[in-house]
Amino acid sequence: MFKNNKYSIAAKSLCFILILMSLLTVLCGCGAGELFGQTSESETSSKSSDYHKPDDYMSLEPKNLEYGDEEMLSNFSYKTGWKDLSDSAEKVSDFSSVTGYWKAVMISDPDSEKPDGKFTDLFNVEIAGSSDETSVIFNWGRRLMDKTGEELDLRGTRGGHTGTFTDGAINAKGSNSIELTDFRSDNGINYAVGKYKWSDGTEGYIGLMR
Repeated sequence: MFKNNKYSIAAKSLCFILILMSLLTVLCGCGAGELFGQTSESETSSKSSDYHKPDDYMSLEPKNLEYGDEEMLSNFSYKTGWKDLSDSAEKVSDFSSVTGYWKAVMISDPDSEKPDGKFTDLFNVEIAGSSDETSVIFNWGRRLMDKTGEELDLRGTRGGHTGTFTDGAINAKGSNSIELTDFRSDNGINYAVGKYKWSDGTEGYIGLMR
């Protein structure tokens, strides 16, 4: 009886050692970083240090966004930019400082050269990604048609553009193209101006503020 127990204990010990060796093999194969869900060095090195993960745009609630408005529009000139921007405003050239949401206004076809004439958008813009892979997302708001006086509610619709951030400016394209230049900081307020080219060649002039 005792002899059989001795063999039984030895067999159990052998099984335990085999199981332990199997676990050690798995750990060595996957690495501690993968076991605990950490990002490997090769993954992080493929992204620039200023990487900013975009939000889930499809679940974004339009009502929670801040849109450009008439007061903001009155402070913007499509010819000269922001009217209250001081001469001492600091230029912003760091990508991480321009990412996130902006209130936006855009005046398209200011001289009414196209059949639909001048129209103005009061909307929201998000800048995300990295300096090498920059995303510019338009969260459309209200569109004011100068010729007819009509106001279109475009909230809930979006437009995407991808490009780069170089020397303090963004150049990006989607079905249309955008160039955002001259990011500035003045008395705690951030500003930017830019140009937008619609697919039919119509030009728009953009102002961002937050």
